[in-house]
Amino acid sequence: MIRLPDSIDYEEVPLENRYRTATRALSARIGALYAGAFEEFGPDALDLIRSVGEEHGRELAEALSGEGPPQDAQGAALCLARLMDLVGMTGRVTELSPEVARIQIETCPYGISDPALCEAKTSLELAFVRALGDSLVLEVEKSAARGDAVCQFKVLRKS
Repeated sequence: MIRLPDSIDYEEVPLENRYRTATRALSARIGALYAGAFEEFGPDALDLIRSVGEEHGRELAEALSGEGPPQDAQGAALCLARLMDLVGMTGRVTELSPEVARIQIETCPYGISDPALCEAKTSLELAFVRALGDSLVLEVEKSAARGDAVCQFKVLRKS
C-alpha cells in the first residue's frame, strides 16, 4: 500500500474492485502478449503458448482443488468456474450434474479473436480439468473466436 500524506483526503477503492480491475487488466495484457507473439513468430508461438498453458493449468488444478480433487463433472466445473472467475471471465453455469456440466462465458478478458490463438490459450483450461482427475474431460462446444456469440465449455465424467 502506498501511504499518502495525512493532508491528502483519499477514498480507498474497495479491495474487491481493485482486484477485479487489476485481474481484468492483467488478463487483457496476457491476451495482447499472446497476439503479439503469434503475429511475430506464427505457429511456433502457439506451441509455446500451449506448453505454458498446460503447465500452468496443472499447477492451478493442484492449487485450486482444495481438500482433494473433484470426483465428478459437477465438482470439476465448480473448480473451473472459480478459475475463470479469478482471471476475470464473466458468464454462468448452465448445467450442473455429476455426469455433465456446462459453463457459458459471455465476456473473455483476453480479447483474443483468432481461433488458433484461442485454441492455444484454452490449453490451460483443458489441462486444468485433465489434472483434476483421469475420468474428467473438458470440451469447447462454442467459441467466440470461431464466430459463436459466446464461449461454452462442457465438463464430462467418463465412465
